[in-house]
Amino acid sequence: MRSGSGTLWAIDQQLRFAYYADVANMRESIKTERRSAMSSTPTSPYARLPEPPYYVVAFSSSRTEGDRGYDTMADAMVELASQQPGFLGVESARGIDGFGITNSYWKDEDSIRAWKTVVSHAAAQKLGRERWYEDYQVRIARVERAYGFER
Repeated sequence: MRSGSGTLWAIDQQLRFAYYADVANMRESIKTERRSAMSSTPTSPYARLPEPPYYVVAFSSSRTEGDRGYDTMADAMVELASQQPGFLGVESARGIDGFGITNSYWKDEDSIRAWKTVVSHAAAQKLGRERWYEDYQVRIARVERAYGFER
């Protein structure tokens, strides 16, 4: 172990090992689900949401260059979030300039707080700051009204 921060370093390494083992398993699951979804029904980029009120976590970010595992991590986090109590859906888009917005929708603020404490999510956030993001902003809001148009 490294002196001084040896315990923290060991915990970090354990989290990374556990995380990457989970990602490998999730990757196969996600591929299977995508193939299944693609073969049976067309998918929409819009989350199917209940009537308001509900909450949105708006995550705006600018990426660093290169993937370095980002797409795999992003897919794994969507899969993991979808298994959390209170999760309602997610919508995400990223431009070629690296700027992206991901909106995740939640039943209530307690669900959002619980998601923030999931160990794999916390490890992904740490890796995001270290590798994938130049900067980001998180905004949380209560949706009071929602409407749209569909042809």
